[in-house]
Amino acid sequence: MSEIVTVIVGHRLGKVEAVRRVKEGLTGTNGQLGGMIAIDQETWQGDTLHFRMRALGQTALATIEVLRPMPGIAFAPVALLLFGFSLQMELMVVVLPALWPVLINTMGAVAGVHARLFDVGRTFRLSGAEILRKVMLPAALPGVLVGARLSLTLALVLAVVAEMVGNPAGLGYAVVREQQAMRPDLLFAYVVAIGALGVGLNAALTGAVAWLFPAAAGRLREAA
Repeated sequence: MSEIVTVIVGHRLGKVEAVRRVKEGLTGTNGQLGGMIAIDQETWQGDTLHFRMRALGQTALATIEVLRPMPGIAFAPVALLLFGFSLQMELMVVVLPALWPVLINTMGAVAGVHARLFDVGRTFRLSGAEILRKVMLPAALPGVLVGARLSLTLALVLAVVAEMVGNPAGLGYAVVREQQAMRPDLLFAYVVAIGALGVGLNAALTGAVAWLFPAAAGRLREAA
């Protein structure tokens, strides 16, 4: 969603000339950026111009929305064709679909950081790196953690499915093998092992983030 941008420029050019120069500046900027920005709406209130701008963020988000709905298992035939029955095949099936939840949640969390927090950082004369480390990351961390946990769960599911197809040494293949051998006791043992692995990975991720960012521990517990 585009946001309202208010531009206030002191001048003695008169409204007509000021409008012309502002439009020329926006057109020139758009040309330099290869058409990455566009003005959706512009209105004048007295000598103040309000306009809505679509920029690179919306372009990137549109690209993500095209690729994201593709089911992860759809990559399996392509991965088998490229890499055969190998670890590279399993990684391709797992990593590409699991990337989207953490990416989209991170974009949303960063976009949701209140502008006043950046103003506070600049008031304390923090550098750009310090604002990133001390302001943006702690504020956006709960949303990033939610995306990471979703990606972790999805990655585990896809790894099991990929192992059912092409990794005889994996837990997924073991589930299929015991099902075909009519051994329900071992089948459910492997299922429980996969569930325990998921719980352990989630606890390890949450603990690692809380240890690395102790100041955000309270907000992380709320997100959990």
